[in-house]
Amino acid sequence: MMPKKIFYWFLLGICILGGLFCISYTYPITLGSNSILYSDYGKFYHSQHLFIVGKNIYSPVFFIKNRKNALTHGRLPEQTKPQQTITSLAGNLNPPFFTLISFPLAYLPYSKAILLWTFFSILAGCISILLIQQKLDAHFSLPACLLLLIGFMAYFPTFASLQFGQVSLLLLPLLILGWRAAHDQNSSRAAVFLGITTSLKPFFGLFLLYFLIRKEWRAFLIFIATILGCGLISIAFFGIDTYYSYYQVCHRIVWAASSWNVSLYGFLLRLIGGPERNIPLLPIPNLLISAYLFLSALLLLAIIYFLRPTKTIDSQEKTDLDFSIILLGMILFSPLGWMYYFPLLSVPFLILWNFSKKGLLPIGLPLWLATFLLLTNIPITLIPSSEIKANNALHVFLGSCLYFLALIGLTVLLFFVRQLLAKKTTRYFERIPASLLLLVYVIVFLPSIMGITKASIDWIHYSANYSKEYTLISQD
Repeated sequence: MMPKKIFYWFLLGICILGGLFCISYTYPITLGSNSILYSDYGKFYHSQHLFIVGKNIYSPVFFIKNRKNALTHGRLPEQTKPQQTITSLAGNLNPPFFTLISFPLAYLPYSKAILLWTFFSILAGCISILLIQQKLDAHFSLPACLLLLIGFMAYFPTFASLQFGQVSLLLLPLLILGWRAAHDQNSSRAAVFLGITTSLKPFFGLFLLYFLIRKEWRAFLIFIATILGCGLISIAFFGIDTYYSYYQVCHRIVWAASSWNVSLYGFLLRLIGGPERNIPLLPIPNLLISAYLFLSALLLLAIIYFLRPTKTIDSQEKTDLDFSIILLGMILFSPLGWMYYFPLLSVPFLILWNFSKKGLLPIGLPLWLATFLLLTNIPITLIPSSEIKANNALHVFLGSCLYFLALIGLTVLLFFVRQLLAKKTTRYFERIPASLLLLVYVIVFLPSIMGITKASIDWIHYSANYSKEYTLISQD
């Protein structure tokens, strides 16, 4: 029977988790449900609806933006009518196969579809976290399970993914199933799951290196065949012209310099500038392509070196490390590696945590992980490319660098752990007291909790005072 004190703590944890679930629904049931323009899921829903009515799923969404005239020095403006401009919604950057498997949601009204989308996202994320930990430690306790779920739901990138209606949490189960299969040395099954995931988000294609460098040719062919199969199914439903439309949408991106883009490309756009409207810190845009290709090549060589087979590391531990480095590489390589993909980093975070529990750097690893978790957990305001001006360029650059440095730091930490495992360095079992470690991680999540609370209050307030700022012209 559970001791009374532990029962009360467990009950408190349930209440906290329930509160986080409720906060996660704040946006979808208020501002997000008012219009498809307020959520990224709105773009996906628009494509799903177009598929149902038999139109091109990448047709643009045009709408009228109403801008009310503000007071000028206490005097009424000369014009009495709101200013109106016609513009279009940013394109859906998901490939056709994504729309094919998600279109049933479009049979629901948008306000209900976004709630269901959020529910499935929360469920997928929570199940994925438990699946990771269950594979790493089959004997983990119920309180530990509860703490993991609280941490995952209190993680600011998880919250951002839910509020923006993004796909990262729904991709997580496929990724985890692929990792679990690879962890069990079933590379063919892993190739199927990872191939499907790549068909939904192309930057997972970096896992091609995983099978190629390991010389797992059967899995390599299955991975390619799965991607091609998903593509052919999409072509059968949509036609080849849809892929051309998708290609065009991907080449009309004008928001890669935004503060939440933590990739190498986004970092360089904010640092030296490029084809977007942001004001860079050091305006030398002609170097953008050369710098991006050079740094990408260095990162690629580093990942290839990391993935090299070695007999001195346990095969399961090597698989765990390889998956971790590829996930980090995906976000850094992709031109649009946004911070709401950080929930995917639950794999390297929990893998490294498990290494510390086994005695590998049991003091250093938890503290380094706490540092990188803190850096990725700070609620930085999303600043679009067009709003990065000379007066805030330094502020935006330094803020977004926190996320970027966390990725680089986590990459370096993985290299260090790989080196220790390869050399079979003696493992020391001195540990940080559990109560002190819990306090450290509570502090790590304080900025996130504050940011989540503030955002939720702002959205409730804005929704309560909501006026029709956008008028949709056509969704068909």
